[in-house]
Amino acid sequence: MKKDLLLDKTGKMLFWEVIFIVLNAMFFGIFLIFVFSSSGGVVVYEQAYAKQIALIIEEAKPVMEVKLNMEEGMKLAEKNNIDFDEIVKIKNNAVIVKLGRKGGYSYSFFNDVNVTASPDIASNKDYIIKVNA
Repeated sequence: MKKDLLLDKTGKMLFWEVIFIVLNAMFFGIFLIFVFSSSGGVVVYEQAYAKQIALIIEEAKPVMEVKLNMEEGMKLAEKNNIDFDEIVKIKNNAVIVKLGRKGGYSYSFFNDVNVTASPDIASNKDYIIKVNA
């Protein structure tokens, strides 16, 4: 006589054990998808660029212009169909970097200066950060 794998010794179905295994498999699958997507690039680069730009603004003197090489970020933005003008925004003392389709990453700075950010049209891999008085 062949025993069924879903039955215990008394012949009752192992319903809760099967549900437990399925839920665990789903949890670990979602967890692995999150780990691979967040380590893959966009999130890491958004955070790094936003923090780097905020630190540049904090240390900058009035009427200073800084060129930041964002070649890898530009490649990711182009791959995700993000316009180069939309990659870096500076609003209300916060730097917002968007390289993917989702909202982007925001990082605040404390300097009370007027800052603008725009892509360098000549190189197509740099961003120009201008700190005004």
